[in-house]
Amino acid sequence: MIIDRYLVRLVLVPTLAGLRSVDSAGFRIQRGRFAAATPRIRASRWTRCSTLIGLRDLIAAEVLLPTSLYMGVLTTLNQWHAEREAYALYAAGVVPGRIGYPVWLIALVICVCVAGLSLYARPWAYCESYRLDAESGQLTTSAMQPDHFYSFGASLVLSARRSIARAT
Repeated sequence: MIIDRYLVRLVLVPTLAGLRSVDSAGFRIQRGRFAAATPRIRASRWTRCSTLIGLRDLIAAEVLLPTSLYMGVLTTLNQWHAEREAYALYAAGVVPGRIGYPVWLIALVICVCVAGLSLYARPWAYCESYRLDAESGQLTTSAMQPDHFYSFGASLVLSARRSIARAT
């Protein structure tokens, strides 16, 4: 029905916009943390940082998705009633329960997505982020940068005088 598609669009637009704005704000905050070290970070490290940020966003999506849906539904229904569109449909004989059907359908789809995130994506993202953290903690001479101190444990600090150029 046309009303269903209209309501789905009205609810999904603010939901996805809210999710996207929170996601991009988190990315900007994380990127700002690395901005001071930009000249020192090589491209491979930027890739690792971007991967970690993406994994953190995937972990946070489990909470952000239902929250953005809630805010999207509140915004949509508030706007819809403020502009008197709902009252026009009520006057035309559409019952409020009929209007709630597409919203419940969206909520069910979001619920299935959150369940998938909780059961599969979030544990995988945690494993990957822990693996990347452990991998970045490995001491290799190719990863060391000159004039930078690397501490390992309580009694070991290393520094490189110059970078080592690898022959290819």
